[in-house]
Amino acid sequence: VLKVFPLPILGVVLLREGLTLAAFAKDILASRKDLAFCVLTAAAAVFLKNGYLVGMAAGTLFWHLADWEAQRQA
Repeated sequence: VLKVFPLPILGVVLLREGLTLAAFAKDILASRKDLAFCVLTAAAAVFLKNGYLVGMAAGTLFWHLADWEAQRQA
């Protein structure tokens, strides 16, 4: 990655994405269930081997389960 993008450009891109994620986190904090989904998905992505793939799969599964439960209760 460092050979493709110069460090100043990579820094700006990462800063912008970090600020976007921080703004999104404000919405997540409103719901305890959403916060739990976010933390579990992030933990899987950070600490597991092939974590990005596992985190994506877990996040998708959590989202579908929450959607299914909401439809069931409606």
